[in-house]
Amino acid sequence: MGGKQTLNILIPSAGGVSGTFLIRHLSRHPIEHYVYRIVAADSNADSIAKHISPVFYHIPKSGDPQYENAIYDIIRKERIDIILPVTSYDTPFYAAYKKKLEQLGSKLLVCDLQTHELLHNKEKMYAFMDSIGVSVPQVYTDGEPLLYPVVIKGSESSGSREFHILNDEVDYRYWSTKLREFVMTDFIEGKEFTVDCLFDPSGRLVVHNVRERVKTNGGAVVVTKQAASEEPLRAILSKMESHLTIVGPVNFQYIRDRENRLFLTDFNTRFASGGLPLTIAAGYDIPNLMIRLMLNQNVQVAGKTPERLMMYRFYDELIVREN
Repeated sequence: MGGKQTLNILIPSAGGVSGTFLIRHLSRHPIEHYVYRIVAADSNADSIAKHISPVFYHIPKSGDPQYENAIYDIIRKERIDIILPVTSYDTPFYAAYKKKLEQLGSKLLVCDLQTHELLHNKEKMYAFMDSIGVSVPQVYTDGEPLLYPVVIKGSESSGSREFHILNDEVDYRYWSTKLREFVMTDFIEGKEFTVDCLFDPSGRLVVHNVRERVKTNGGAVVVTKQAASEEPLRAILSKMESHLTIVGPVNFQYIRDRENRLFLTDFNTRFASGGLPLTIAAGYDIPNLMIRLMLNQNVQVAGKTPERLMMYRFYDELIVREN
């Protein structure tokens, strides 16, 4: 490869929106002096990842007792240099086993398990953000009268799974029996935004990018628009940086209401599941910035003016003849 060094990059849970995008993006856009060899893994044997990645492994789900050894086997066999977890369900494993994975020669940037559990659980996250002065929707306690409409969410759901708007007591009685653990909040009406962030190993914010959520499907945006980073948002980021040690890629959502107040509504310790391509197009290549950090390269990102970019996601098809 003309003197270029090969990096073997493992992408687990590679068959979803984030994984398939990362396979394509990193295969086409390695950093200078390197070539990437992508190794994809997924619990779905029929994952599209096996057709778009040069190497594919069918493995158990991350909650399966066999998952740990399956990942170790891939690392040893493929000499994995870097791991890029992409789903909320995988994060606990990689947070808990980060040191063991690094001992095997693989580098990764993830939040520690305590931070992940704090931010992934919505009730804990709301309480913590409120304690550091970040505005969140009012959270209803058990037995407190509900002022409809209200929002009910699974305590540790991802995307728009287990998200419902309750308009009356009938809705409450139905959905409160369907969800095992949930949190209920005020319904905030306004524009919704996602903030894609990258924090370095010391917890310093490297870069953030703001996107308006124009249209979603299953919690992932299918139409999203570049937005400006307003001062109240920068104050929120400063508070997060001061009171937490966040590491790696995270994203959170906020709503700007009719009075221009910002309310943080969701937090994910992973890549955003829908709009990451727009953030990269805007000049913030978070996956490659992560790789630079893991290679101990100096990372400086100049502030950029939003360019009124829009992203539209659409389906495509791949027809293959199976063996």
